[in-house]
Amino acid sequence: MNELKDVKDRQAWGIAFVVFGVLLGNTLYEFVGKSVDLVNMFMFLGILLIIDYDRLLQLNFPRLTKKTLLLYVFQLYILFVFLFYRHSFAAGSFTSDIAYLFFSLALITALASNSKCCRWTKAIKVSFIVSTIIIFLITYVLFTEDNLFVGRFRFSSGADPLQMGFGLTSCFAVFLLYDCKGFFGKIIRIIDIAFLIIAEFAFSCRTAIFTCVIMLILYFVQLIRINLGAQKPLSKIILKLFLALLVFFITFITVYNLVPGIKTVIDNMGNYMLRGIYTLYGNNSLGIDESASTRVYTQRVSLDIIWNETNPFKVLFGHGYMTLYVDVPILQAMLDLGIVGWLLYTYIVVLNPILTIWNKSKIILASKDENYRLQYLAFTLLAVTAIGKQLTAALPYGHDVYLGAILCWFLA
Repeated sequence: MNELKDVKDRQAWGIAFVVFGVLLGNTLYEFVGKSVDLVNMFMFLGILLIIDYDRLLQLNFPRLTKKTLLLYVFQLYILFVFLFYRHSFAAGSFTSDIAYLFFSLALITALASNSKCCRWTKAIKVSFIVSTIIIFLITYVLFTEDNLFVGRFRFSSGADPLQMGFGLTSCFAVFLLYDCKGFFGKIIRIIDIAFLIIAEFAFSCRTAIFTCVIMLILYFVQLIRINLGAQKPLSKIILKLFLALLVFFITFITVYNLVPGIKTVIDNMGNYMLRGIYTLYGNNSLGIDESASTRVYTQRVSLDIIWNETNPFKVLFGHGYMTLYVDVPILQAMLDLGIVGWLLYTYIVVLNPILTIWNKSKIILASKDENYRLQYLAFTLLAVTAIGKQLTAALPYGHDVYLGAILCWFLA
């Protein structure tokens, strides 16, 4: 029994490094430089910790279920497109994307090697520790740099602010999920969330902020459902949620008004978000947002290519890797991979997390097992990050696009 517990604890650390490895590595680069490839080191360490070596030594090889097979087939389909069907425009991102693809294959194999999933209570606790370290380090950098209050904040190490912003959505999920014990723990949790909001506004990732808002709403909805399933009085549930929101808003308003420069960051971000939304809908009254304007153009061009294509092969199997940088992963998948690739991509990345939540909701909501209920909440937030990623500036090839879907599938 103790050996099984040790294996599950190791898996919990592995999942934490897989989910937060990129964010942790990019944050630490600000302090230690890039002499060591910390991002790949953390990601590789995560894979090593997830693998169930005892099963492999007993010649119990990774399970080849229908789900595992489908994930392998789709990743190999993308690999084929990478190698034999790519455009010259893709030269700059090809190396990193092929590395991410092999990482996804390694993650699928590592998870498939386990007969049992890790304990979610342990995984969330470990992730909370890692996330707290990350958010405190980021906050330190934010308030020791001179360019915090001048446009989008950028790390001197060159980390992509959009990648940092969206990476923080996973930290936000953990801060919601982990129920800190004691007064000190609850204060740390509140500070974590306050610092995270500041960081999100500083990195100016609109989709990440929108995703966090959706996460918060769904978290409270699912929490109410779980408590009602446990036959707890609705009045007490509403009161607890009200008090939690009250503490959060008081903290946020206090920081907004008292911490120098924060008001400027938040106000600028509010105008930036509105300007982007207005530009998407053809209203330039607040000025033209270049990012939104470019996205409107690339979407129109890509849709013209898709709808006007008459070659059956290209309709079914796409125009090749990186035909055009569309800036919307789910549309990029249709353009590059065709109807076949798009259907596989949409099922795995979008429908799979939703179906996982839907199929297990009644069983989990009726369960009195804390680990099981926490798993359900985690799946809900993972589904939001997986679907939210389809709206941000990204490609349908990076491991982070598949992370939520893969974990939902294997750890159910």
